[in-house]
Amino acid sequence: YRKNLSFLTIKRVYSRNFSLYGGELVYGLQPVFAALSAKKRKKIHQLYLAESVARTKQGRVLHSIFTDLTGKEPVVESKNRLDLKVEGKHHQGVLLDCSPLNFEPILPLKNRINNGGLYIALDQIQDPQNFGAIVRTAVFFGIEGIVVGETKRCPLTPTVAKSSSGAVEFINIYETVSLPQFLKESRENGSWLVVGTSLKSDVSSNDLSLDKNTILVLGNEGKGLSPAVSRECSTCLLYTSDAADD
Repeated sequence: YRKNLSFLTIKRVYSRNFSLYGGELVYGLQPVFAALSAKKRKKIHQLYLAESVARTKQGRVLHSIFTDLTGKEPVVESKNRLDLKVEGKHHQGVLLDCSPLNFEPILPLKNRINNGGLYIALDQIQDPQNFGAIVRTAVFFGIEGIVVGETKRCPLTPTVAKSSSGAVEFINIYETVSLPQFLKESRENGSWLVVGTSLKSDVSSNDLSLDKNTILVLGNEGKGLSPAVSRECSTCLLYTSDAADD
């Protein structure tokens, strides 16, 4: 009985992605490697390695990077203890206790409004897996940055870091109080094309030219673009599968 009670107590303590330092636990080999390499996190508290991982080349590399950054030694524990810390998520034997990522203020992006580039704006994307996949794709294709609204959006969580394979560490994600207002200001600036995506559009993504500064707006998983955001788009296009082959 006492053994079961002890296990339940430990599980309860670790039930919220437990951090001893008031931060968060990033999990997975690539997300942790990215968090250590990008040096974007304000504080790196502790690295946890499963016993089996600590003996591998990947474990030794993470050990070295972490020690160089913090002067500390990683904590080597059993896989079961790591499981408890992140409620059984697929951590690959690696956890990093660190400060959370924050959204960047929108003002610096407004100051760069004439500097060109392709940005992505997300209208109420709420699923962390989708958010992470978008971030991963954006980094792969060299997107300048991502803009999200202040409400009804997915926060920057360890799940987003995992689903982005750590790419969230290598791109600026900006937050604006009002996404429609931001898009309106960008469009009225005259040098930006604001392009929405819609299943009802007759314009193919093959027709999109990137010779002008562009903000590509992606809508919610179920509802698509909100009316307020859709009104601020210069045009809307239909993404076609053959566009990816061009």
